[in-house]
Amino acid sequence: LEYKRYVALLTQTGGDAPTAVVLENTIGDIWLSYGGQGYYSVNSDAKFTESKTWPIISLNVTGLGDNYSFLAYRNNENEVTIVTGIGGDQAFDGLLNNTPIEIRVYN
Repeated sequence: LEYKRYVALLTQTGGDAPTAVVLENTIGDIWLSYGGQGYYSVNSDAKFTESKTWPIISLNVTGLGDNYSFLAYRNNENEVTIVTGIGGDQAFDGLLNNTPIEIRVYN
């Protein structure tokens, strides 16, 4: 199967949108936004097709314990949502630190 992809390293602090070091982008125009504490969006202009978009995020927290969670999911055709947290469902900022993300959109 062929797919387009966005691969980046994300970093976020305070109440700011994440910044990205983009390693590869064949999807098109992508931008990041802050949605509230521990909630972030990877945005596109209707590029995230239903049933064909697969976001992958990896935990990249070291020396801070093992009760951290990172989640990425397709919210709609315009947005992939990222949630970072500590201890169950509590959302926290500042956990993205050169955190790898890949979003694949299959043909």
